[in-house]
Amino acid sequence: MIVRARPWLLLGWITLTIALTGLQPRPAHAATGDQIDTLTVSYTLNDDGSLRVDERIVLRFGPNSGRHGLERWLVTREPYDDDEDLIFEITDPTVTSPDDVSTTTTVQRDLGEGRTQSMRVRVGDPRRTIFEPTATYDLSYTVRGAMRTFPGYDELYWDVTGTQFPRVVTASVTVNVPGGVQEVFCSAGPVGADDPCPTRLIDQGVGRFVATTIAAGNPLTIAAKLRSRLTRGGPILVESADVTQQRHERVALAGGGLVALVTPLFGWWYYRRNGYDRRFDGLPAGVVPASGEAVEEVPDPGVEVPVALAPPSVPLVEAGLLLDGRPNPRHTAATLVGLAIDGAIRLRGGDHPQARLVDSRRARDRPSVVLLEELFDGGVTVAALNSPGLLAEGHDRIVAVARQRADADGWFIRANPARSAGTSVIAALAVGYVAFLFLGAMAWYLVPVLVSVVLTLAVVRHKLRRGQRTGLGRALTDQVEGFRRHLATVEADELRGAEGDDIFSRYLPWAILFDLTERWTTLCRQLVADGRLPDVAPTGYDGATWNLSDVPGQVSGLTALVASSPSTRDPGGGSG
Repeated sequence: MIVRARPWLLLGWITLTIALTGLQPRPAHAATGDQIDTLTVSYTLNDDGSLRVDERIVLRFGPNSGRHGLERWLVTREPYDDDEDLIFEITDPTVTSPDDVSTTTTVQRDLGEGRTQSMRVRVGDPRRTIFEPTATYDLSYTVRGAMRTFPGYDELYWDVTGTQFPRVVTASVTVNVPGGVQEVFCSAGPVGADDPCPTRLIDQGVGRFVATTIAAGNPLTIAAKLRSRLTRGGPILVESADVTQQRHERVALAGGGLVALVTPLFGWWYYRRNGYDRRFDGLPAGVVPASGEAVEEVPDPGVEVPVALAPPSVPLVEAGLLLDGRPNPRHTAATLVGLAIDGAIRLRGGDHPQARLVDSRRARDRPSVVLLEELFDGGVTVAALNSPGLLAEGHDRIVAVARQRADADGWFIRANPARSAGTSVIAALAVGYVAFLFLGAMAWYLVPVLVSVVLTLAVVRHKLRRGQRTGLGRALTDQVEGFRRHLATVEADELRGAEGDDIFSRYLPWAILFDLTERWTTLCRQLVADGRLPDVAPTGYDGATWNLSDVPGQVSGLTALVASSPSTRDPGGGSG
């Protein structure tokens, strides 16, 4: 089969890669040089356990800032202990501003992976630039799950800023809780460091905290204790994302293993159901019912095909399609040699292979006529067989003629698909790639499934490569196979021909079609040695010298020339 590169497949693969990569969330970074001049936050704990948050942020744009607005990150999930995670349900984010700036708000939730996730609130218009040095934003939202409960007391423990927050010059925080704040804590240093806030006190039951010069990425963390059971609700605890992932991985591994085991069984079932030809019930192999005779078709039980002493009546390329179920450069080489044997052309090999038109009326069948039309298009009488695209386009055209005949006469239940196996491999790799993008490392547990599917498809495709024939297609194939058996098993002393009959030339195209050129040449050399066959060049040979021993190499070169000739078009399609 001639294999041709399809640039659109590569282009589609690259486009898919770029598109899917673009779907992945990007880590966010504060614009270089931006800082918060003042951060004023008020926390109010309600009786139902919800936390009302009001923030005023005075943002100063840095020299490399996009100057479009504010980006605020809020943690929505974090580890609680080895087995559980905390969930913070943040709702109703609203943004206003006393300045003449856009407060268009876009909210993205569940960003991040595993046990730590965040919500991003983007404020501003990307088409509108802020030229003032600062912009003030008032952000309000409600949090559920912020409270933590302990024996004897409850506690609001909260990161006012996070690791994605820019530098803060001054931060002021107040906390109001039912029954008043009983004890306070505040830290404004790197994660894990003991860096107390300069101001942390209780004023008439209100917790007050002040911190200055907080470096970018350093969280401001506050805690306010209150008496227990003064509010409803508590922490929202869910199973650790790591534990969940481990369970999913075990399920994926077990399920993937099961699917990997079942897939070959499904492939076997599919082949058993669809992998056999049909055959005319009650008729011998190779026999076609008479016109108008209704004969039932049954699954082929594996009838032994008898040897046929004469070639079938179908054209060479159609015989090749019946036998192999798919096109092959050897079919075209056989057709080309057949034209030479019939006297339609003369062939010359060597470094400058060519075909010379002699008599187009001698073309024996429709595919031969089509091949002549392609070789000698435009009225030329000599065709350089190594011209780019010439033989490949001739191959495509006669294959199309053979497929049309197969379709019209109904030779195949289903034919070998015209697409290459590489397309299926690329599709399988694309599925694996998409799974890796969206499932991450867990996609590795699906590798056994992917391998099993690819191998099963490859095996089933290999077994179905010859297509599945109807009763008519099977009968014609029997005729072709019968003659192939004859050429594959006959011995020199069994060959009989009329006086002067050039049996070598007569059957050479069929030997080429059946890939038996070497054997056929050896037999005929023995006939020459026995004096039963003249040692003369066959009809249509246009070389300067002739040697029967050179025929296999010349045929191999001609077949390779067909296979290597680049095509300017893709025939596509299929029969069945």
